Amino acid sequence: MDLVEREHPDVGVNAGLAASFAVLTRLWRRAPASVAAVLRDAQAGAWSAWCLRRLLGRVRGDVDLAVDLAYLGGFALAAARSVGVDAEAAVPVRAGWIIVPTLGRVRLGDAASFGVANASHASGRLRFEYGGRVVEFGFDGTAAQDSGWEPLCRLVVDDPERFAVTLDDISPYRRLFGRPPADRLDAVQQRWWQDMLAGAWQVLSYRHPGWAAAIGSTVTELVPLVPDSAGTGVSATARDAVGVVALAPPADPAGFAATLVHEVQHSRINALHDVTALYADAAGRSYYSPWRDDPRPLGGLLHGCVAFLGVADFWRVERAEPEHSEFAELEFALLAQQVRVGYRTLSRATGELTPAGRRVAASIGPVLRRWSAEPVAERSRRLARDLVADHAIAWRLRNLRPDPNLVARLVDAWTAESGRGAVTRTAGKRNGQTLADAGAAEPSTVLMAESSLRRLARSPRTGSAGHLPDGDEADRYLVDGDYRRAAVLYGLRIEHDAADTRAWIGLAISTDRAHDGETSLSRAPELLVALSQLVTPRPDPRELASWLDRHLPAGTGS
Repeated sequence: MDLVEREHPDVGVNAGLAASFAVLTRLWRRAPASVAAVLRDAQAGAWSAWCLRRLLGRVRGDVDLAVDLAYLGGFALAAARSVGVDAEAAVPVRAGWIIVPTLGRVRLGDAASFGVANASHASGRLRFEYGGRVVEFGFDGTAAQDSGWEPLCRLVVDDPERFAVTLDDISPYRRLFGRPPADRLDAVQQRWWQDMLAGAWQVLSYRHPGWAAAIGSTVTELVPLVPDSAGTGVSATARDAVGVVALAPPADPAGFAATLVHEVQHSRINALHDVTALYADAAGRSYYSPWRDDPRPLGGLLHGCVAFLGVADFWRVERAEPEHSEFAELEFALLAQQVRVGYRTLSRATGELTPAGRRVAASIGPVLRRWSAEPVAERSRRLARDLVADHAIAWRLRNLRPDPNLVARLVDAWTAESGRGAVTRTAGKRNGQTLADAGAAEPSTVLMAESSLRRLARSPRTGSAGHLPDGDEADRYLVDGDYRRAAVLYGLRIEHDAADTRAWIGLAISTDRAHDGETSLSRAPELLVALSQLVTPRPDPRELASWLDRHLPAGTGS
């Protein structure tokens, strides 16, 4: 309020900010519990944080500032209806819609209409006036529906215990989750979400009561998202919107339940970080994260380890369910191994964590040690190890660039020892790109390659590698554990196309496994790919890797 009055007094007046605040103050004195229930709406945090960032100049809005600020009037109107008191407030109009938080929306203009409307609550009736048009209705009978009022959808399940959430598909602040929100859902889609939530809640309540209790006390709202281009599930939480889980339509109830576990863990870390800092928010070093394709700050890695520790625990228990026991075992083995990788990094970089953050990180270790005694089928253990390596190598090819001076020295050494030539071009550049770019695929290609191998690993087995469904033949042999044959096929692919990132990754994994040790193919793939582009005639990649193993400086690739 003070910031608006000081920096944007006219905007504050247009938004009716002071008047809406006065209404809420008056209602609070009369019925604090009812007003608190309205202001605890998960989107209140998202709205207030967005407005503060706008006022501080950290973000730019796509509507007038008054339209954003007037959203407070919607909370005042919702509180007045909840308390049963007459009140007036200014409310925003976005693309013709007036949205009342916790209640619903009504159209009062066309898609080009943006501004501030007058609204009131009196004797149980809502009244809106904008651009010469008036809509007024009560909530008895079909009056609201006849006026064009669209209520927010509530999902309620009662088996075995009650769990209720809002399905928010109207709030303008849903877009702050980093993914495009879904459009308004129709009755069939709402029913689909209701049935899916009922199934997920049964999975949680009967097989994971501890997680059900955590989710039931934390999650108050679901925001449907548009699935990503690959059709895979995406989900998110926001530090400013406590209790909201944003997610694309889940594939099944078990996957839905796992997503809720994942996001409630993020919410816990967010809440704890707000109470006592776990890590420095300022930008510092970046680290490898087994779940992300970009370097992450240590706080992000801590988030990932805690969130996926929860999901690993979920699938550990789900192994007992016959309908997806094999899938659950692979997920548990993979996630547990990924958390181990992340935990090792956390353990080495504790200086960037606060004492509270170090305690959170340290709590991961005992869980992983207990899980090391869990029986896991050899196939799942092997596939988990290979998938972790697959991601790590793809990450290096995407994000790391070799030292041009080191590359030049290695090219000279190769030329001198082999008697072969080198490509005539500047060692540090190729077509204006750094060396690693010459052999690395676009990020989307790297990601697609990794997910392709993961999908193949999840495929039901139907016999030999050659009969696994889908996937390249080399990938199928890799998944089946026939590493020597896979290495040969990956080598042939690289001879055909030296920029085949999937083949370089597969060759690294299969060669390491066939020789039961780590080679430069996995330790420094970005360096090996760069060298392969600069020596001529282009050598067999395994021959070059063997040579590089003998010449790689100590510490390279760590």
